[in-house]
Amino acid sequence: MTEQLPPPSLQWPALVAGPIFVEFELGGKPGHKGRHRSRLIIPKEAWTHTQSTSCILKHNVSKIFISQYPDPETEKYEKVLAEAAGLFMRGRAPTENPVKLLVHSFRPIPASWSKRDKEKAEARALLPTSRPDWDNYGKITDALNGIVWNDDSQVCDGRVIKHYSTEPALRIEVREFIEPNRE
Repeated sequence: MTEQLPPPSLQWPALVAGPIFVEFELGGKPGHKGRHRSRLIIPKEAWTHTQSTSCILKHNVSKIFISQYPDPETEKYEKVLAEAAGLFMRGRAPTENPVKLLVHSFRPIPASWSKRDKEKAEARALLPTSRPDWDNYGKITDALNGIVWNDDSQVCDGRVIKHYSTEPALRIEVREFIEPNRE
C-alpha cells in the first residue's frame, strides 16, 4: 500500500474564473468553422497548343499553383460574430488576461423527427452527435481576436456544449481568470 503525499504548498493562490467579462447570443442556426477550400490554378500561359491537342509542357508546370481560401459561409458568420462581440464589448478594450470560454451551440431540432424524439431533444434527453464536430463551434471564436481578447491563445479553459433547441442560437460566455480574493 502506498502512502498518499500531501498536496504541495503553493506560494501563490491558483487563479480562478471571475465574473462574466462578456456574454452574448446570436439567434438562428449556430455557425461553425468550415474547412478551407482549395482550387488548382492553371494560367493560360501554362498551356501549349498544337493543331491536334492542348497540353502543359514540363517547363510550364512551375506556373501552376494551388489557391486556398476560407469557406465563404464561415467568413460571413465570423463577420456577424465579430460585429456582435464589438457591440457587447461596448467600447471596452480586449482583455490581456487568460480567459475561460464557454460556447453553447443550440442546434435546431430536425423537423423530420417524431413527436416523441422532438420532446426528448427539447428535454435534453437526446443530444446532437452528428457533424459539425464540437471543436468547430469553438474554432469559430477566432472571430473574437482583437475584440474580446488579443489572441485566442489566451483561452486557457474552453468548453463547447451542443444541445438541441426550438430556438437555435450560439451563446458565448467569456470570464477572465483572477486571483481568488479579487472580484
